Amino acid sequence: MRETLNLLEEGITAERRESAVTDLRLLLAAHAQAAGGQVRLEVGQLEIFDEPEFVKGYYLVVNAPRPDGRTDDWRIEIGYWEPDDPDEEECTSATGETVLFCELSARPTLSQFARSESLWARCTGPLPSLVAGLPLWLF
Repeated sequence: MRETLNLLEEGITAERRESAVTDLRLLLAAHAQAAGGQVRLEVGQLEIFDEPEFVKGYYLVVNAPRPDGRTDDWRIEIGYWEPDDPDEEECTSATGETVLFCELSARPTLSQFARSESLWARCTGPLPSLVAGLPLWLF
């Protein structure tokens, strides 16, 4: 993991490093808050990925900005797995389709992750009824 973080830090300014550390700490805190379930923290990608069990077929991705500047915004996506072959009795492969997407220029707070209404209001796409009013980690 340290090698991956070294690659992320390569060639960045001290200011960007400090911001990336703060972002990673927020992801770690959000991941800890979401404990229980299938929530995965991908440190090298500065990403949280979740497939809640009670909303079959949906997934959640939260990305922090990249220290190298490739992305400067926080990105939140709710997607739905579309079976590649809908006629198959048991789905063996699927493609993710974005249902709701949000780019945030300002770093969200941990409480915004817990009370996601303020985040959903800044997103594009139709808000699925199953998401409305639920914490981000239960969407």
